[in-house]
Amino acid sequence: MTSEPQDFDTAHHSTDDRRRIVVGVDGSPGSKAALAWAAGQARLQGCPLEAIITWDPVATPWTPYPLDLINDLRIENDKLLNETIDEVLGADRGVDVRARVVEGAPGRVLVHAAETASLLVVGRHGRHEWTGRLGSVSTYCAHHANCPVVVVHH
Repeated sequence: MTSEPQDFDTAHHSTDDRRRIVVGVDGSPGSKAALAWAAGQARLQGCPLEAIITWDPVATPWTPYPLDLINDLRIENDKLLNETIDEVLGADRGVDVRARVVEGAPGRVLVHAAETASLLVVGRHGRHEWTGRLGSVSTYCAHHANCPVVVVHH
């Protein structure tokens, strides 16, 4: 697997893209809260919202996933992302939402996508609520992103 997340190219962003807000979505209550918050912020700032769902096949070069399974995973994640956007934002979104399915580890993909963004928003799953710690993806994003990161609690 390559060192950079697949399906994302930061070299060709327009000025408008540099004002965008990136939000991680996985269908969980935390990511739905993050999507709602990020959409509200995008409306206030008048900028586009890039909603990203990731999938991370744990295949090694010597045991790759069959192409059919990879296509199925992409289709399932695309469906989940669009259903989540529709559920949370409804038909009248009031903001330009760009939905993307990207292969790779969630934290790395989101940080890479947000390299030229104005803000990165992620949800907190609450698995570490009793310790007060953030999860692995939100921690990774907070430590590695080049832009401000908002962690939304559901």
